[in-house]
Amino acid sequence: MQVNVRVIAASNRDLEKEVREGRFRQDLYYRLAIIAIFIPPLREHKEDILPLVDFLSTVITSASASSVRGITDETRRLLLESDWRATYES
Repeated sequence: MQVNVRVIAASNRDLEKEVREGRFRQDLYYRLAIIAIFIPPLREHKEDILPLVDFLSTVITSASASSVRGITDETRRLLLESDWRATYES
């Protein structure tokens, strides 16, 4: 039996560095790293936060019975002021 499989994987780690430091399997890395797309962390492009929130509000409203009407100005301010670092990062 022949199987054709495509795997899409994502990580918030620098996997090349993880391989060099022995924390990620080299053979697995080279199987996954056929095409790499780097997407910078949200903290590096905060101008995308509010349009993303607005888009997701629209998607959630149309996909469910809820009536999400957006977020408050205070919430918008907090989202923009966040440093967007994961709690496990140092």
